[in-house]
Amino acid sequence: MAALFRFVSAGGDKGYPYFQCLRRNNKLIWTRECEEAFLKLKEYLTSPIVLCKPQLGTPLRLYFVVTEQAISSVLVQEQDQVQKPIYFVSKVLQGPKPRGPIKGQVYADFVVELSSADAHQEEANFRWVLSVDGTSNQQGNGAGVILEGPNGLLIEQALRFVFKANNNQVEYEALIAGMLLAKEMGVQRLLAKSDSLLVTDPVTGEYQAKDPQMAAYLGYVQILKGSFAVFELVHVPR
Repeated sequence: MAALFRFVSAGGDKGYPYFQCLRRNNKLIWTRECEEAFLKLKEYLTSPIVLCKPQLGTPLRLYFVVTEQAISSVLVQEQDQVQKPIYFVSKVLQGPKPRGPIKGQVYADFVVELSSADAHQEEANFRWVLSVDGTSNQQGNGAGVILEGPNGLLIEQALRFVFKANNNQVEYEALIAGMLLAKEMGVQRLLAKSDSLLVTDPVTGEYQAKDPQMAAYLGYVQILKGSFAVFELVHVPR
């Protein structure tokens, strides 16, 4: 089954019940949930999605989804105005893990697999650009993160927060999420851009955060700064 995951969409979620069963060597009990999952998989394999051969010079796109059971991704390419899958990757998660680092590691592993040694050296000297924006309104709290790397690499994240937060908090959450993503990507030189002076000024030392909660956010950002050889945060107009 693990070998088939390259050809099965969201294979980790589809196979989670019986993989959990096989892991419990001392209590190997085939449950009704295992049987239902196995039958659904067999049904899926009778008409699987056909993978396509990638076309030279056409951009590739990587999509992924993280659930409580597994992380799954698909590499696609637009051919004849239709996005066609190139291959799938799925991994069953073992125990609770922080989702942010997992997603960052997916990007990092993918880039490493497709990069040459010369590209790694070029990447080490490249200054990545991080653009962040947090929003707080009646519809909820969220953030947008864009990380730009070498050779046109562009990573975009849209985040939705399930906790109540004000504008200052979500701006810090956006910056922290972007810095964590860059850290997981192994970035050494990072230029971060934010449209919030209430975030950029304290981080650059031009303003002191007096609110305890904002001071805690600021302290965490200062810790994350140590993950990079070069880090710069600048304010940009909205």
